[in-house]
Amino acid sequence: SKSGLNIPRNLIDDIIDKNVDLERDINYEIRKNIRIGSFSERSDNLLMWSHYANNHKGICIEIDTKNLNVALKNKIFPVLYDDEIKDITVDICCNPDYAGIKTFAYKSNDWCYEKEWRYINQNLSYRKESKKYINIKGHITKVFLGADCRNKNDVNEIKTWGMKNDIEVCQIRLNKYRYELNSL
Repeated sequence: SKSGLNIPRNLIDDIIDKNVDLERDINYEIRKNIRIGSFSERSDNLLMWSHYANNHKGICIEIDTKNLNVALKNKIFPVLYDDEIKDITVDICCNPDYAGIKTFAYKSNDWCYEKEWRYINQNLSYRKESKKYINIKGHITKVFLGADCRNKNDVNEIKTWGMKNDIEVCQIRLNKYRYELNSL
């Protein structure tokens, strides 16, 4: 004889559907109340330029993190790479402030080449002074123009801005002999 519970399939489907809806609602609430800025330790990664800079047409901004204010520094975390998706159920119940950070602190090992750091700001909907952008004014040390950043107006505007603010602006070039980038 078989042992176990005899639960009707439609009840199981109903529970699964409600769980999916709950997970979606929780993810929505977390995303609604959080801002993320993504940074990398590297400015010369071919894949990063391809994925995040409009296939080498964009820019990369180098910032000095040594002199960031404490409030900003306390919101920047290295991304942790893993093969397993983290379950944050307990964190949501017991430590909701940490749950948002944990949700966005992990990525698949497939992305480890990014050497990513994330700025994570939570509970923004509760603050009137909530901002969409991270203020890095005064911390920018260099701007890299992508290898295919060729719009003369954009390039000239960025170079002029760099000169006015005493910030180096350099062009990235694809190396002719190796799969790497060089800055000019």
